Amino acid sequence: LFRSISGFSELFQYPCMEDVELRTRLDKYGARPCFVPDAAVVHPWRSLPGWSYYQRHFESTLLFRSLHVEQRERINSRYYLRLAVYGFLKSTLPGVFRYRGKGFRAAMRQHLAVLAASVRLAYE
Repeated sequence: LFRSISGFSELFQYPCMEDVELRTRLDKYGARPCFVPDAAVVHPWRSLPGWSYYQRHFESTLLFRSLHVEQRERINSRYYLRLAVYGFLKSTLPGVFRYRGKGFRAAMRQHLAVLAASVRLAYE
């Protein structure tokens, strides 16, 4: 099945959204997902992401939206705005108190990047 749909798309320059794009093609092909409860993905340790990481992720999101135009209704400016607000209220604010401010700057960088994506998509 993986080979028949040509595997991961080589169009994605960064490791962002290529897995979502593969899943979308599998859905269109009619493949049914199989949940494997014992499966795990282990990523190597990485430094905290900087602004360039969020820029690359947004570029990959734009590529995904261009390949799957029907996803534009789902992944749009409102989606990113809700993501930023929900993340701030449900994760960052409680985390400020729980972790005594540690990680706050990194969380705010992420929220600002998501807000920037929302604004960029609003003017697309």
